[in-house]
Formats: sequence, structure tokens, C-alpha cells
Amino acid sequence: MPKVKEKLGVIQQTVNTWISDIRARQKASRNTDILRLRRLGWPQEKISETVGINQQRISQITNNADFGNIGNLLAQGRDMEYIARHYHMDIALVWALRLEGKTDQEKFKELGWGLRTWDQWYFNECDERFGDDWPGRIPAQREFP
Repeated sequence: MPKVKEKLGVIQQTVNTWISDIRARQKASRNTDILRLRRLGWPQEKISETVGINQQRISQITNNADFGNIGNLLAQGRDMEYIARHYHMDIALVWALRLEGKTDQEKFKELGWGLRTWDQWYFNECDERFGDDWPGRIPAQREFP
């Protein structure tokens, strides 16, 4: 059976380059899946079983993931779609990493959503007819005479 290089009429180095690109994309895709599952709260043991690599390697991948460059790429004028392609990730995961640790208002500003009236609730007081006051109680509408 002829070798791939002979069949395609290319040198072995070209075949190796093609294979290394394919392997790099597969590895990036696998690492993205691992990071997504960790962000969803999956334990490393379960990720290890699902992905098929040992738990120690899962730990290395999640602990060594450096996405600090996202801010630098944005400062260079790159958009989130470019960054997603750069890291071989889907756009939702890149946004999740970008917004990690920010308050809701900071997230809204970053996403260009602005603050909407229904995002803030403020009640002067509770209507006593609807039970005792306790933390987390949402006031009912109070009728004023």
C-alpha cells in the first residue's frame, strides 16, 4: 500500500505539517470542552471520564489556561469573533471568560446592554398585610388612600 506522501505527491514534511495542524485543532477543541465543563461546575474526575484523559492532565489544562491576553487583543482592536478563532473557542465561552469576576452592571456595560428599568427594584416599604418582615421578602403593591 503506497504511503500518503506518495499518493498525494508531497514530501513527508508537508504531511507532518498537515497532521500537526489537525492535531492542534483537535487538542484546542478538547481543551475548550474541558474549560467549558469546568465552568459549568463539573468535577475533574467526571471530566476525565468524559474526555478520556487522566485527572492530572485535566488539572493542568484548567490551571494553566491563560486568557489574560483577551484584554490585550481587544486593546489592539481585535473583536470577540477574532479572539474566539484565535483561541479555537466558541464565542459564548470567550465572552464568559471575558466577563468572569465582573459585577452585573460591569457585564451589562461590556455587552453594551445598558441598565433597563426592570433590572432594578426599589421599594420604600413592605405592606404589613402580607406577613412578617424577613430577609428576601419582596414587598407587595401597597395601596395608598
